[in-house]
Amino acid sequence: MFKKVLVTLTATAVLGAVSVTQAAQNLILAHIGISDSAHELAATTVITQIARRLPGRFKIENKGGSTLGGEVDIWEGVKLGTVDLAILTTGAITPSVPPLGVLSVPFLFRDSDHAGKVLNGPMGQELGASLKTHGVVFLGFAEHGFRHLSNSKRPVQRPEDLAGLRIRVIPNPIYEMTFKALGAEVVPMAWPTVYGALDDGRIDGQENPLLTFSGSHFERVQKHLTLTGHIYSGLVILVNADIYQQMKPDERQALSEAAHAAGEETRPVLVARDQAIVAKLRQKGVAVVETLDRPAFVKAVKPLWPTWEKRFGASLLQRIRDTQ
Repeated sequence: MFKKVLVTLTATAVLGAVSVTQAAQNLILAHIGISDSAHELAATTVITQIARRLPGRFKIENKGGSTLGGEVDIWEGVKLGTVDLAILTTGAITPSVPPLGVLSVPFLFRDSDHAGKVLNGPMGQELGASLKTHGVVFLGFAEHGFRHLSNSKRPVQRPEDLAGLRIRVIPNPIYEMTFKALGAEVVPMAWPTVYGALDDGRIDGQENPLLTFSGSHFERVQKHLTLTGHIYSGLVILVNADIYQQMKPDERQALSEAAHAAGEETRPVLVARDQAIVAKLRQKGVAVVETLDRPAFVKAVKPLWPTWEKRFGASLLQRIRDTQ
């Protein structure tokens, strides 16, 4: 009798061990961020939060640093299922998901808190729903930061200072229209080639959040930085739809909660980092323009507002502006 019980218990333990092993699912999370970037911070937060909620259930491989290509490549990968999870700049996928373009309207958001209230509220869910026809499931938004302008030629304090400067932008019509309106020579370019193009002079400048500027060591090739804050840049956290459908309800919930935590937790961290980055860049010899003719920049893009209202709806734009 004792032997039968022992055999039964042993078999149960073995089966239990096999069950646990089988339950550990390997997932790939892809993004373009390098160490200490907003993408990387969001990725590590998501991974940590999922592990905390579902210990041992998933083994998530963090594939950052453009190891799986640029953002368009990762976007295609998460749709096809060659990538399981992705963290992407909203502006990079706007050409495929036009409703997300509203987040790139210049000078729409007052500050990071304003953007957070919009993206983590009902409007954020409405915008996220626009992704469901692309073979992905929207999990949440995270912070990337306000975008600022840098160049290698001269200080920029007003729009006319941009005349003749070749500025790299995300391949996105809104970015292109914005910088054409500001008077720059616009050069759409995928992210992996930007540093080399700045270094060899194919382009004069670029625009990105401060953490991206600092983490990419752009101070080596860009000595002028203007804190324009012209466009708020968010990150969107996605999962392949087929992978999501195969998950259990508690796993789906854990993914959503982890993405929400990434949005909430990264925002104050990145805002604080921006302040420290400016001081460090000055120490490294970057001339930082903080006092600029901001009303002139806003005025230069004002003729584009009818286009934004027609494309996204005047009521949505007003709802965003009215959010407190």
